Amino acid sequence: MKELRERVSYLEGLSEGLEIPINTREGRILHGIIEVMGDMVNSLDDLWEAHQELETYLEAIDEDLYDLEGGLSPGLGKEFFDDQDLIELECPKCHDLISFDSDIVEDEEVIEVTCPTCDEVIYINDGSYDLQPAVIDDNNEDENDLEQRPVIVDI
Repeated sequence: MKELRERVSYLEGLSEGLEIPINTREGRILHGIIEVMGDMVNSLDDLWEAHQELETYLEAIDEDLYDLEGGLSPGLGKEFFDDQDLIELECPKCHDLISFDSDIVEDEEVIEVTCPTCDEVIYINDGSYDLQPAVIDDNNEDENDLEQRPVIVDI
């Protein structure tokens, strides 16, 4: 920005040195062009400052998000989930495993848990879903017998 400002200032000085009268057509055009260029440099300067502020703000958000993700990732930030039970369900549509707080089951408000991948509703705490812990029979591995089984996970 400094270089542009210097170049516009040089042109201003050059036009003054040529002693072109401002009351002529050429003088008004030349003066107008240089004035517009000066305004453009000022606007670019303002944009540059705003860009720097946004970049600083974005870096701060990125760092905060990184810290938050660290608290949610398996094996990292385990203290965030101390004494908290989670329910883990498999999405019937995309088969991703979805975990949610077991307190949702007993919440008085009706809450829908949706899959973040495909937006399929996987649980509603209105009593229409049975969350009995699954008994897994290691001897029977037929996939047709497998049903969606909630698992309560204590981490």
